[in-house]
Amino acid sequence: MKKLNINNIYPSSSNVLTLLLFNYIKSYNCYCNNLHRHYASSASSKRWIARQQRDQFSKKASMQNFRARSAYKLVELDEKFNIIKPNSINIDCGASPGSWSQYISRKLFPEISNDNNNEIDDNNDNNNEVDDNNESEEEDNLKNSKKLKKVKKLKKLKKLNNLNNLNSQDNTTTRDNNNNNDNARDKDNNNTTTRDNNSIIIAVDLLYIDPIPGVNIIQGDFTNSITQEKIKNILRENQVDAVLSDMAPNFTGTHFVDHVRSMELCESSFVFAEQVLKPGGTFLCKFLMGGQEMEFRKLLQTKFEKVRYEKPEASHSKSTEGYYLCLGYKENKINKNNNSALELCESSFVFAEQVLKPGGTFLCKFLMGGQEMEFRKLLQTKFEKVRYEKPEASHSKSTEGYYLCLGYKENKINKNNNSALV
Repeated sequence: MKKLNINNIYPSSSNVLTLLLFNYIKSYNCYCNNLHRHYASSASSKRWIARQQRDQFSKKASMQNFRARSAYKLVELDEKFNIIKPNSINIDCGASPGSWSQYISRKLFPEISNDNNNEIDDNNDNNNEVDDNNESEEEDNLKNSKKLKKVKKLKKLKKLNNLNNLNSQDNTTTRDNNNNNDNARDKDNNNTTTRDNNSIIIAVDLLYIDPIPGVNIIQGDFTNSITQEKIKNILRENQVDAVLSDMAPNFTGTHFVDHVRSMELCESSFVFAEQVLKPGGTFLCKFLMGGQEMEFRKLLQTKFEKVRYEKPEASHSKSTEGYYLCLGYKENKINKNNNSALELCESSFVFAEQVLKPGGTFLCKFLMGGQEMEFRKLLQTKFEKVRYEKPEASHSKSTEGYYLCLGYKENKINKNNNSALV
């Protein structure tokens, strides 16, 4: 549909018919614009569907019963760096729809996850020797057997939950030796997974996640302290082997805003990881590139033996997303010196607020210990930019660092504020 040119008939007089014709053509052109947008959006959705159908990872995910193609990002990284270890404790942040937790469950609890990968691989090998009719028969058999397998999964999941409930109970009463022996035999017969496998998997997301065998699912905002307390209650003071964050912000369409929000999620997951990671543990986080990730990487390098930038094959090539894989967590030694150094920073900042001009600069040295991240959040509300810096002249083994704060925002204290305080 072609738009009508209204330049030649723009009303220059008070002729009523001319005005009516002008308004009619204007509304008609608006209708054409909306129509073009509709067809453009439907065309883009069709292109997205076609791309998904061609995508090798989407095909593999459907064949191997993964809920999303993103599972293969973790699969690739785990095959390279052995992130998920036997008898380990793992936290999956931003887990929905659950493909990462599915992979971890299949690796740590193969006896209850009923992984179909081997069966699928065998079928693929046999398909080279059979005709199309046999292929369709095998597919029908697989579809019919899926219902039985789901029922078995649910039954085994209930058994595992019952076992976890038994483990979480505190044994405060004493019993006779005979009773203890009988109980030990019962545990040996019924609880082989907890005896030989002390793994824990926790999946957290704002969205609902369907049950996964062996996975503790928490629906809530990970950045909320209440959600984090729920995680700690499941851990029962056990230290964690790996904190994996695939969290992403609600996209606004403005790249820089999305980038900043993704870095905030990275920092939030890192602050929590410092509270629960064991020495030598692993931290993995996703971010959107935009400039601030390099500053965050410098901070991570002071906390881990190795920090690597990774972009798995399953990550779209045109996407700006990337991952920081941090290996070998250094034990967080928070002592009086760390706390006192941070107290000096806060004291100097209180004074700086009284004398700094708008746009001014504040620089302070601190010793790392975990609490500096909270102080940084405060600084970010007062300055345009807050950067972590570690000059070359600073000893590499030292835990000292600097916050460079640029562009002080004017502290608007007026008479009304003063009178209210009085």
